[in-house]
Amino acid sequence: MKQKRLFAFLLTIVLLAALLSIPAAAGTDIVKQTDAFYVADYADVLSAETEDYVCQINAALEKSCGGQIVVVTIDFLNDLDSEQYAYQVLKQWKVGDSKKNNGAVLLLVPGESKFWLTVGYGI
Repeated sequence: MKQKRLFAFLLTIVLLAALLSIPAAAGTDIVKQTDAFYVADYADVLSAETEDYVCQINAALEKSCGGQIVVVTIDFLNDLDSEQYAYQVLKQWKVGDSKKNNGAVLLLVPGESKFWLTVGYGI
């Protein structure tokens, strides 16, 4: 009987430790994709010309190798980790070719003077 209780207690500890190790950004709402897909300027810091340029370059990149580079701007991360947030965008938006894993996300957070570039393992 004591062994069963000890096992149940240890299992509870292991499960609790696993839950606590999940990154904070995993449960955070990520900004939605825009119609342009390659640019999501929620901080409104990019000119229309820059957004068009990013879309044009990405169209050529995607056509040549399936790769994609997405630029996301948001004002604040509210104490979230920029690396994890950018990774979640990469994952949730399915940036890049799924077989080649060649996507990249450039995250700009002007309100906090932060930026992060995360890439798929195929780059």
